[in-house]
Amino acid sequence: MISKSGWLTKTATLAILMSTSALMTLTACSSTGNKAEMPASANPTDEVARLESDINKGYEAQYDILAPEEFNKAQKGLEKVKESIKDEDKQEKVIDRLAVARGQLNTARDMAQGRQATVQGILDARQNALAAGARKFPKENNMLKDIDDDFRDQAPERSVKPKVFADLQSRYLGLELSAIQTTQLGKARAAVANAKNNGASKNTPRTLNQAELAITNAENQIAANRNNPANFQQAVTQANDKAALLVAVLAATKRPDGIVASEEVALSLVNAGAKIAGLSENLGEVSGQVAEKDAQLADQNAKLKSADTVMSLDAALEEGRKQFSKDEADVYRQGKNLIIRLKKIEFATGNNALPASSLDLLAKVRSVAQDLNPSQVVVQGHTDSVGTPQVNMALSQARAQAVASYLAGNGIAEEKVQAVGYGFKQPLASNKTKAGRAQNRRVDVVITPGAAPAM
Repeated sequence: MISKSGWLTKTATLAILMSTSALMTLTACSSTGNKAEMPASANPTDEVARLESDINKGYEAQYDILAPEEFNKAQKGLEKVKESIKDEDKQEKVIDRLAVARGQLNTARDMAQGRQATVQGILDARQNALAAGARKFPKENNMLKDIDDDFRDQAPERSVKPKVFADLQSRYLGLELSAIQTTQLGKARAAVANAKNNGASKNTPRTLNQAELAITNAENQIAANRNNPANFQQAVTQANDKAALLVAVLAATKRPDGIVASEEVALSLVNAGAKIAGLSENLGEVSGQVAEKDAQLADQNAKLKSADTVMSLDAALEEGRKQFSKDEADVYRQGKNLIIRLKKIEFATGNNALPASSLDLLAKVRSVAQDLNPSQVVVQGHTDSVGTPQVNMALSQARAQAVASYLAGNGIAEEKVQAVGYGFKQPLASNKTKAGRAQNRRVDVVITPGAAPAM
């Protein structure tokens, strides 16, 4: 016969054992609950390619904002799968990791879809900012990062407070406007800033003022008509023309004998020489203040042309090499081309969005290219051999296009820039080693200097 105290002791022990068992069962479920069903016979290479493609679609669906932790786990899971394949782990281990990564992505998808309805207005504003090119420009990309961080903080909340909703939406709308203005006026702004750095405030103040007023007017027109380019295009064209005129007039003030010509003389020279195509109707309002004989104008114009400084191709290429540290890029000569092999553009796995950390490096590439007055800039994308040929070809093309779009949007003439993806067709090293694969994943910028590099 069991005493009352003995019965209580056995009951307590049984309860503890049952609780421990339940906890172990719950822990086991939680550790495997993220796994997706994956047949043991699945082809790892195909599944990796499919998972990469779906992660890219997740970026497009903004999972990185709506379910940041879960989406990040899926990305890290994909990296683990790739490491398993590279390390030649058993197929069972590779498949298991694939199942975990796929399950994590499914979880991110479900959470994102569940949260989407409550923040759709913010998502729409963010998507518009991305479509406007917010990731292409350093300033706007930093703005995007800050707003995204604040948006991600709201992801765990069941609902977003109206004040927070309005603030995030307003900031994304402001970012969209800034990206549109930079896309339309980036070249004009850069030209004016460069002119000011080279003495425009002193030597060509009236032409500078007109250029700045034209840019301000265009900014206001874009702000009022951001969704209707036809209503602001004329103002943008005028701003670009005024900036181009400023550059030409400032250059014309620099005479071969070292004496700085007056702004009026420079305006007359530019007008007489028709140095800027399509600007004749604009030049009339600022030229003609000084009447000079045709012979004198022609003579001064000839002297200015003869005084243009042209650096030799070798010297220009050598100057380009000095811009990069060894860990940023390899720079070398190939025939008449300058090759910049970028080392520090670390794209996220399966993604072609330019990482913020690469923008300073790309700014140097743009600067070198501009100094060489390029006749052509070809951006070449390359991958390693992990994944299918189709996926790698598309990814290399998309990454090359991302870099090309940055250059074309930041001072390099769009018609001179080309993007080409080669997938893994042009490896530099063996894809059988980790170091070789890392070397093969690269972006090369091939710059063909113009006849007279601008220094």
